[in-house]
Amino acid sequence: MAFGGAMSMVEALDLCLECKACKAECPASVDMAKIKSEILHAHHRTHGPDLRSWAFAHLRLLSRLGAATELLEALGYAAFSPSGTKCPISCRGRRRGR
Repeated sequence: MAFGGAMSMVEALDLCLECKACKAECPASVDMAKIKSEILHAHHRTHGPDLRSWAFAHLRLLSRLGAATELLEALGYAAFSPSGTKCPISCRGRRRGR
């Protein structure tokens, strides 16, 4: 299916929960969940996935990066304050207590 639809169609279908209630209510039994998946697939193939979709697809990688950052921080290699500047050892415990 070639994607020639407007961006508003993608935005509207992004709000769809894919509950299939529209198929039950529609006299023609139009399956909007299937249409949504086809349109979003074509859109992602053309434009690439958005950041939210990419992050959700790569949760394991992001989780491992977060764990590695935590390990480095625990070893004292990456102790940064919330403002982004290097923080003395005394402020490291403060961030966890929030």
